[in-house]
Amino acid sequence: MLLRNYRKDGTPYWNDLWIAPVRNEMGRVVQYVGIQQDVTEREQAMRRVTTEASIIRALAESPTLQEAAPRLLRAICETQEWDVGTFWRLDPRTGTLRCLDFWHAADLEVSELSVSAAKRVMRGTWDSPGTSGPKGSRSGSEIW
Repeated sequence: MLLRNYRKDGTPYWNDLWIAPVRNEMGRVVQYVGIQQDVTEREQAMRRVTTEASIIRALAESPTLQEAAPRLLRAICETQEWDVGTFWRLDPRTGTLRCLDFWHAADLEVSELSVSAAKRVMRGTWDSPGTSGPKGSRSGSEIW
């Protein structure tokens, strides 16, 4: 049985649990033996492969990035178990980032946030992926 568990510090991990009965001479169950194994790396690798396949499929079936964006965003968010995601596109000519799409889990109420993100345009000289804002700004620190 595959379970999501949490370490003492709160970080999640995947746990493969196997439980079997131990019987006495008469065949009566007297106790259970359990074995658990941390399979986080295996699960993460499977999620990466699933995410990659979903991305490739969305790109192959969409004639433009604009049409692929909703499918890409959904594929990434669902396979990585994210609650919310936005898809931004950089216009290098104007130096602006514009929200192409917003996705959220069906059980999450975020209507005001989605409207706000859809209208958002950010201007600046954007640095490489992995930064949180325009080059030279205080918010331009690494985020991963």
